[in-house]
Amino acid sequence: ISRGVGEMIHVGKKIGAESSAFLGTAGIGDLVATATSKRSRKFTFGYRLGKGETLEEINRTTSELAEGVRTLVITNYIATHFNLAVPITRMLYRVVYEGYPIGRAIEFLMRYPYDVDVDFILKAKSD
Repeated sequence: ISRGVGEMIHVGKKIGAESSAFLGTAGIGDLVATATSKRSRKFTFGYRLGKGETLEEINRTTSELAEGVRTLVITNYIATHFNLAVPITRMLYRVVYEGYPIGRAIEFLMRYPYDVDVDFILKAKSD
């Protein structure tokens, strides 16, 4: 969750948002609630994806797709446009839309160097 918040702030700042927009109830609060509640569409989608189902399989059996699935396309576009280091976004996009093996994505993310995740925050504070 903490690395996800870092990516949200990083992308948001590139399109003019303030960091504080992601740190309150609407940001972290929503993220924690949806990431931990079995009643959340986002949680359910991620759980099913983690079990090996594809976007198409989940979509066929779900009445309403989690909004984050559509947001992922936009976020990936912004990250690509600005050449941002957002490994969670990139891996999620690849898994959901390109059929990248989820096990390999998890391996990549677990080995991704943490110091890269906070560089943009440290730089922003010194500017």
